[in-house]
Amino acid sequence: MTYVLDSTAMRAADTQACATVGADALMKAAGMRIAAFIRARVPEGGPIVAFAGPGNNGGDAFAALAELDARYERIVYAAESPQPSPARIAALERARDAGVAVRPFPRTPADARAAVEGAALAIDGLFGTGARLPLDASYAAALDVLDARERTVLAIDIPSGIDADTGAVSERAVRASFTLALAAAKPGLLIDPGRERAGELYVADIGIAPSILASYAGAYAALDDRAFLALLPKRSACGDKRAAGAPLLVAGSEQFPGAAALAARAAARAGSGYVTLSTAAAAAPVVRAHLLETVVVGISAQDGPKQVVEDLLDLAKRSS
Repeated sequence: MTYVLDSTAMRAADTQACATVGADALMKAAGMRIAAFIRARVPEGGPIVAFAGPGNNGGDAFAALAELDARYERIVYAAESPQPSPARIAALERARDAGVAVRPFPRTPADARAAVEGAALAIDGLFGTGARLPLDASYAAALDVLDARERTVLAIDIPSGIDADTGAVSERAVRASFTLALAAAKPGLLIDPGRERAGELYVADIGIAPSILASYAGAYAALDDRAFLALLPKRSACGDKRAAGAPLLVAGSEQFPGAAALAARAAARAGSGYVTLSTAAAAAPVVRAHLLETVVVGISAQDGPKQVVEDLLDLAKRSS
């Protein structure tokens, strides 16, 4: 099960975890997970450019690039932080010690475009779940260049400009190729229009105990691949194909046979063992040509309504 926490619950869980393991340890763990994600997708190395906002989302960007090796040319364009957290300060120091270049934040479109020129991957570390929309206009240039339609973009925790609770999208918002949510998914990553901006969604374990996440998760839930597969019924080794489900589909016409073929394929792909499709007699030859495992029964309108109903009822008696 993937935990889904809104911004209030996530802050509470993070506060409780910080009291146990420390904010610096959590940020370092986040950096390690983000770095591992980058290495898996850019194994050959290359320029990695990150935009770091003034808060801890920016600190996560520093922590991530500090974990990458010399195969990567690592550059962080960092916004000034009037009150940086100790964890962000420590992550910045680790990044500098590791050879990460820290440069002034670009405020003009030309400077922002130049910052990402030739990058193998651009990282959105601008704003996390606590950001209020709309975002400050001084970040507009950076938000505009972090667009997955032009380059590969990784968003840390949530794409900047998306409301973590509602999925609402600001006038300017990052369009990510991937989003690596930290500790838990956020509702705004699963709800349109924010979902469309998140790209491929992954969740990283950063060391917050499952018991803490579970104590704050309640309003939302989501199934990951493993949890979904665990819910699927298991077929008996001794069962026949009807025991796995024998649906009857009534679909299609001579003019529109495609929907019937798609529906029958879907039923089989979902696990049904014996699929019967009843379709217009004129469409049956076309549908049979596309379905190898489905029993296709043609129903002729010339038989009259009463006979058609009786034929369908007879098929239904032999279906589940």
